[in-house]
Amino acid sequence: MDHPSPSFQRAARSIRWVARALGIVIVIFWGFFLGAAVVASLTNTPPPPQARPGGPTVAEHISLILTAVGLIGLLAAWKWEQAGAIIVLVAYTGAVIAAPNMLGGPALLIPGTAILFLLSWWLHRQPPRAGSES
Repeated sequence: MDHPSPSFQRAARSIRWVARALGIVIVIFWGFFLGAAVVASLTNTPPPPQARPGGPTVAEHISLILTAVGLIGLLAAWKWEQAGAIIVLVAYTGAVIAAPNMLGGPALLIPGTAILFLLSWWLHRQPPRAGSES
């Protein structure tokens, strides 16, 4: 296999950095809200007037925990693109199963970024060495 062209390498690097930038923005944004929810629950802060009586359901707690796991996966994808992206996709799938309202809106940026990390991993794989069979 020939070495990838410079334009291919630039595109692969661009995809990697777009995924990383989106990942950081998502971790900061979602992390802030997850952190606020945890602090509010630990300090027994009264819920806002529009909150559901009785507080979050078990499914919503599971969804929040899986979202936090997905954020950790986005951070891990900086070093281990494939593993981090798979963690994100599995966690997001579980979060959507637990709380279907996660499917849609800005929450779709989370699996979208994981897909970019997977694409980057795939594009940066080492080409087969001369003489090896593939």
